[in-house]
Amino acid sequence: MTGVALLGKVNKPVEPALIYDTPDPGASVALPTDKLEAVADQAAAVSAVQSAASGMTTEQKQSATGIDLATLFAEEAVARAAQSEVRCL
Repeated sequence: MTGVALLGKVNKPVEPALIYDTPDPGASVALPTDKLEAVADQAAAVSAVQSAASGMTTEQKQSATGIDLATLFAEEAVARAAQSEVRCL
């Protein structure tokens, strides 16, 4: 990468903020999927999501992959709770 000359001065190139050679902490997230089987209402969904979040490290919670996995887990818990809450009239 070369610098840019502005008014006779050479500005140093901006270094990328991301480091691609480091492992993604979110890749090692192990969610308690067995808790999803017991979700039948709102309280059980909240409990399952809280359990999943408490099992994650700070680095995993800050990782894009960890956030995506936790979000998908929460969506599944909500869907299971909503499925049992819907009743046909």
